[in-house]
Amino acid sequence: MLTVALAPEDALSGGARSRILIEDPVTTCLSPPVHDMICKLGFEVQENRDISSIVTQDGEVCWKTITDCLTYTESAQGLDLGGSVRLLGPVCEAVHLHLLSLSKAQFEVRYAPWFQWTGVPEVWLLNNL
Repeated sequence: MLTVALAPEDALSGGARSRILIEDPVTTCLSPPVHDMICKLGFEVQENRDISSIVTQDGEVCWKTITDCLTYTESAQGLDLGGSVRLLGPVCEAVHLHLLSLSKAQFEVRYAPWFQWTGVPEVWLLNNL
């Protein structure tokens, strides 16, 4: 079972940062290198990102914020995946915390229109909230 809880120092300071406590082994379909990249590199950079710099009030993605996190190899011939994942970690955390802070009704009003492409947005919304 995977449990998310506030760490004691975060709870005392009123912080919203959560930590994952693993009671049982986590199963994943990711390869070990990809799992390590996301679960280790993605949490190396600790910074708070303002959600309004990532998503507009209308629920549109601010792509410049995302592309500003991409880094390239020294020869500029390819994407530096590790460096990019490090910088995208705080962006993903901000989005995660923002979505957790919304009620189901708030989420539906703000983001349901963006799920119309699935053909059955209500099923996605009901199963993922």
